[in-house]
Amino acid sequence: MFKIRLACIETKKYIVPVLIMLIPVFYYLVVENDHEDHDDIIEHSEVVGQKMANRLRDKLVCTEQRLSVLCDNLKESSDSKEEYILNWFCKQLKDSILIEKLWWIKDTTSGEYTIFEIDANGDDCFMYRTAQLTETQSEHFDIIRNKWQKGEVVKYELIKGKLEALTWCVKPFKNSAGVNQMIALSYSSSYLFHKLNNWQAGRLGYAYLMNKAGYFLAHPYNDRRSLETLGNDCDEPVLIELAKEMKKLNSCFPGEYYHENTVSKANCWEKIFPISTYEIYLGISVTDQLVYSSPAFFNQKRRQKISNSVLLLSATLLLLLFILNRYVEYRKWLSLGIFILCGIMIFQILLIYRFNNKYPNMSFSDIEIDSIHNKEEKRWNRSMLLDGNGVQLFTNKYLNKTDSGKKNNFHIMKTGIYLQTIRFNDIYSTNISGVVWQRCTVDTLSKIRPGIDFPDAEQKEIALIDTLRFDYMNGKRVYLHRWFFNISVCEPFNYSQYPFDRNDLYLRLSHSSFNENIMLIPDLNSYLLLHPSFKPGLDGNINIPGWNIEGSYFSYKTKNYTSNFGYQGNVAKEDVPELHFNMLLERDYVDPIITRIIPLLVLLIMVYSILYIGSKQDALDVVIACSGLFFVAVFEHVNLRRSLSASGISYLGYYYFTSYILLMLISFSAISGSRRINIPGGNQTLTEHLKRLFWLVATLLILICTVLTFW
Repeated sequence: MFKIRLACIETKKYIVPVLIMLIPVFYYLVVENDHEDHDDIIEHSEVVGQKMANRLRDKLVCTEQRLSVLCDNLKESSDSKEEYILNWFCKQLKDSILIEKLWWIKDTTSGEYTIFEIDANGDDCFMYRTAQLTETQSEHFDIIRNKWQKGEVVKYELIKGKLEALTWCVKPFKNSAGVNQMIALSYSSSYLFHKLNNWQAGRLGYAYLMNKAGYFLAHPYNDRRSLETLGNDCDEPVLIELAKEMKKLNSCFPGEYYHENTVSKANCWEKIFPISTYEIYLGISVTDQLVYSSPAFFNQKRRQKISNSVLLLSATLLLLLFILNRYVEYRKWLSLGIFILCGIMIFQILLIYRFNNKYPNMSFSDIEIDSIHNKEEKRWNRSMLLDGNGVQLFTNKYLNKTDSGKKNNFHIMKTGIYLQTIRFNDIYSTNISGVVWQRCTVDTLSKIRPGIDFPDAEQKEIALIDTLRFDYMNGKRVYLHRWFFNISVCEPFNYSQYPFDRNDLYLRLSHSSFNENIMLIPDLNSYLLLHPSFKPGLDGNINIPGWNIEGSYFSYKTKNYTSNFGYQGNVAKEDVPELHFNMLLERDYVDPIITRIIPLLVLLIMVYSILYIGSKQDALDVVIACSGLFFVAVFEHVNLRRSLSASGISYLGYYYFTSYILLMLISFSAISGSRRINIPGGNQTLTEHLKRLFWLVATLLILICTVLTFW
């Protein structure tokens, strides 16, 4: 009995230190489950989504009322009905109600349908035609007519119940001759999708629309499957659960629908907002990526996380030393304590890597919006142009700083870019090719000529592909100019955090003329999805070896020119906002770990083995072995610096400096041991102490360098 009790006491002495070592692990789990940032995103999405749902409902109600007024007037109108409808349509475009295509279907009783169609093309432009309905459309309107004759209210119908077409707000009526006719609005999925995503959804992810059966009315890729079918095909039980809740016509959806997005392949939340009046649902796919947060927010959160973890680490180490010193004999607890200390510090290093990956060090200085004073609003990176409102804010800010004389000569030109290939020639030089375009009206074209330039390009080839003209029935004419480009640019990458670094690959875009006040704005309507995680403007087949593309976006950066380039006109050259197309790159650190870090760890193990097997008589052999390993480390270090062409010290370089310090300590301990020099206050030599403290010193040095690098 006494032996069992003694064994329990001895066991407790070793279990307590091990339990203390688990404290940082629990802290890590707490950090990972800390939804402070996610709650912020979800809360913001709920506010934006509710505003969008209310706005959509109001527009649909207003559209239905306007269409009813049109039908009432058509019953009594004696003018040409085509001309009357055309004038009405023009007016509704200016009133900005939800309208894309208007159908006037005649002769609905004879079964032969004639359609008078007006199609809006954006920018207050439209076209109209008179034609026969297709077979599918005829079947579709037969269903609508039968419902109307039965006295059913026709709100909207989907052709074949899916996404082929959406006919909204059908208004049957009889003309003065007693002939049944219809007026209806038709929406395409792409029109509804772009309309919704222009309502501040681009900063969160993207918005979509579904009916109660779970079929998409607006989807980025015009997916014809229902939500339940999509969940089954993609093995996403969250989507299946969400589809079942929607069929119940719930007014609220409890819980968080978190899954891997089928469009972007990124983790996201699905937020659903019912519009019960029309039995439809507005959804927002909220992307779980913080690429849209401000640099100040990233730096503040990363430093806060590192500070908290380091303080907890220090408290854990002090508590561990106190318990080991009090309850365990010195010789027994020293090896165990050093092992636990090394494990805790290695865990802390990995934790800092995690914090840096989640909250990267972003130091690029984009223009900030001075008018935003709300602290919560400052959390978002307003430099990223993710919607039309953001573009308008920057345009107004620049105009407010511009003199009245320069404002008169100020021009705006919509510009878009699509990258097809990206290839790194060396560590700094990059070859990029793709297509760039500009859209302008006749008024703009009469004052300035389209042109594009890449100021940072060392070598460039720009060739005009074509020029297209679009004529619309309201007299508006739009010109589209497209160029192919192949350029080589030098990017100022920062490799101080190699191999866990991130960089921003960007292209400066400017007009080819220096003699005009021309501001390029991104042609956001030319892109399907604007959130950076969807990589707008990048070809899906682009692959950069050694790098992962996290996202892409447009931004502005100011440029001050100290020359007027020989032109004495009234042209602004101070604080000029230049359009930038940015790509967020994260290094694929698997290859550097295999080719750089693992050989370094093997080198440290070999150094320790020399220390462990060395004796007083082998001092010369130990020094010779350390010299050989030192030259191996130096050659690898030099090779690293040459491959990076770095002027400063990279993070991986600190690993080499750590190996240099350890090699010098081992050489010095071997010399002191051969001279029988003991440590003051004891009979043990420096070599005996270094054998116990080798890994503790190594991990401590790496931890200090890690904190200083990623702080």
